[in-house]
Amino acid sequence: MERSGPLVLEIQTITVRYGGLTALDSVSLSAPAGSFTALIGANGAGKSTLFRAISGTVPLAEGRILHESADVTQMPSHERARRGIAHVPEGRHVFKTMTVAENIEVGTYSARASSPSIYEFIYCLFPRLKERRNQLAGVLSGGEQQMLAIGRALASRPSLLLLDEPSIGLSPALGDEIFEAISNMHRETGVTVLLVEQRVVEALELCDMAHVLQNGRIVESGPPTSLLRSKDIGRAYVGLPPVTA
Repeated sequence: MERSGPLVLEIQTITVRYGGLTALDSVSLSAPAGSFTALIGANGAGKSTLFRAISGTVPLAEGRILHESADVTQMPSHERARRGIAHVPEGRHVFKTMTVAENIEVGTYSARASSPSIYEFIYCLFPRLKERRNQLAGVLSGGEQQMLAIGRALASRPSLLLLDEPSIGLSPALGDEIFEAISNMHRETGVTVLLVEQRVVEALELCDMAHVLQNGRIVESGPPTSLLRSKDIGRAYVGLPPVTA
């Protein structure tokens, strides 16, 4: 269901360039509070670049980014994190020489409000992390490291959570486990989520709005049912025939 209400994120015609290459070209989108948005597209379409622009790790050539009505366009990434923007990048970046509990503690440093119960919530969401809370993150499996990366982001109590390819490199079963946890997390916290995911069907099942990126531009937007009915989207990204009824 498409949501309306106060905007947690508003992207206004942003452009990002790497040298002479335009990675994002006049992209605009918004995310109301509590919404779940999926970004789909082929490799190189600009999805991860969009996340980096939102979190502040790449500069804009043009346009503005607003978070909870505040212009954060010129704000450094660490200040955006303190404002409540949490980015879980592709690749499961955890502190491998620190324990699971210590990794989660790092996430609390940028929390907007103190909450000892956040550990209980994360361990309830990911029981494996509770079992391994005293183990070094470097000895965890790939799926467990992904759980930890998401848990550490949640420890900052964000208002906006960016999840970049959370199931990449995982077995189908572990991917399913991650998706179930993401769904539970969104339902229980109400955090606004933007998701980039290679498993497009699952991403569309989770979201209430989706945008298709192609060559740095948004070429189609709409609720997931609408995109699944699109001949081009169904064949190019979902691998399914278009819905005809």
